[in-house]
Amino acid sequence: MIPDKPDITLTPIYNPMKEDFVCQWEMVNYTVPSRTIQTFPKWLADHIAKHLADKMANADETGIHHEDKINRYLEQIYVKL
Repeated sequence: MIPDKPDITLTPIYNPMKEDFVCQWEMVNYTVPSRTIQTFPKWLADHIAKHLADKMANADETGIHHEDKINRYLEQIYVKL
Protein backbone atom coordinates (compact mmCIF):
# COMPACT_ATOMS: atom_id res chain seq x y z
CA MET A 1 0.00 0.00 0.00
CA ILE A 2 1.30 3.43 -0.94
CA PRO A 3 1.02 5.97 1.89
CA ASP A 4 -1.06 9.12 1.37
CA LYS A 5 1.67 11.34 2.83
CA PRO A 6 5.44 10.94 3.14
CA ASP A 7 6.70 9.77 6.53
CA ILE A 8 8.03 12.87 8.28
CA THR A 9 9.23 11.03 11.39
CA LEU A 10 12.64 12.47 12.25
CA THR A 11 15.26 9.85 11.44
CA PRO A 12 18.93 10.17 12.42
CA ILE A 13 21.59 8.93 10.02
CA TYR A 14 25.36 8.73 10.45
CA ASN A 15 28.05 9.40 7.85
CA PRO A 16 30.92 7.01 8.71
CA MET A 17 33.07 8.20 5.79
CA LYS A 18 36.15 10.41 6.12
CA GLU A 19 34.61 13.04 3.86
CA ASP A 20 31.33 14.94 3.84
CA PHE A 21 28.54 13.38 1.81
CA VAL A 22 26.32 15.53 -0.39
CA CYS A 23 23.07 14.19 -1.78
CA GLN A 24 20.55 16.01 -3.93
CA TRP A 25 16.77 15.91 -3.80
CA GLU A 26 14.76 18.09 -6.21
CA MET A 27 17.75 20.31 -6.98
CA VAL A 28 18.53 20.95 -3.28
CA ASN A 29 21.84 19.71 -1.83
CA TYR A 30 21.80 18.04 1.58
CA THR A 31 25.15 17.56 3.29
CA VAL A 32 25.94 15.04 6.01
CA PRO A 33 29.34 16.03 7.41
CA SER A 34 31.96 13.37 7.91
CA ARG A 35 31.50 11.22 11.01
CA THR A 36 28.46 13.11 12.26
CA ILE A 37 24.83 12.30 12.88
CA GLN A 38 22.13 14.39 11.23
CA THR A 39 18.38 14.11 11.47
CA PHE A 40 16.05 14.29 8.47
CA PRO A 41 12.42 13.40 7.79
CA LYS A 42 12.30 9.63 7.20
CA TRP A 43 11.51 9.94 3.48
CA LEU A 44 14.63 12.10 2.98
CA ALA A 45 16.82 10.08 5.38
CA ASP A 46 15.98 6.94 3.40
CA HIS A 47 16.97 8.64 0.14
CA ILE A 48 20.26 9.97 1.53
CA ALA A 49 21.11 6.67 3.28
CA LYS A 50 20.54 4.70 0.07
CA HIS A 51 22.92 6.91 -1.91
CA LEU A 52 25.51 7.03 0.88
CA ALA A 53 25.47 3.22 1.20
CA ASP A 54 25.78 2.89 -2.58
CA LYS A 55 28.80 5.20 -2.62
CA MET A 56 30.44 3.23 0.17
CA ALA A 57 29.67 -0.09 -1.56
CA ASN A 58 31.17 1.17 -4.84
CA ALA A 59 34.41 2.06 -3.02
CA ASP A 60 34.50 -1.33 -1.26
CA GLU A 61 36.75 -3.66 -3.27
CA THR A 62 35.90 -6.84 -1.36
CA GLY A 63 34.38 -9.68 -3.33
CA ILE A 64 31.02 -9.38 -1.58
CA HIS A 65 27.93 -8.96 -3.77
CA HIS A 66 27.04 -5.27 -4.23
CA GLU A 67 23.58 -5.55 -2.63
CA ASP A 68 25.09 -7.31 0.41
CA LYS A 69 27.59 -4.46 0.77
CA ILE A 70 24.78 -1.91 0.61
CA ASN A 71 22.82 -3.73 3.32
CA ARG A 72 25.92 -3.92 5.51
CA TYR A 73 26.56 -0.19 5.13
CA LEU A 74 22.93 0.72 5.77
CA GLU A 75 23.32 -0.93 9.18
CA GLN A 76 26.14 1.52 9.91
CA ILE A 77 24.28 4.55 8.56
CA TYR A 78 20.96 4.25 10.40
CA VAL A 79 21.35 5.30 14.03
CA LYS A 80 19.64 2.93 16.43
CA LEU A 81 17.98 4.79 19.28
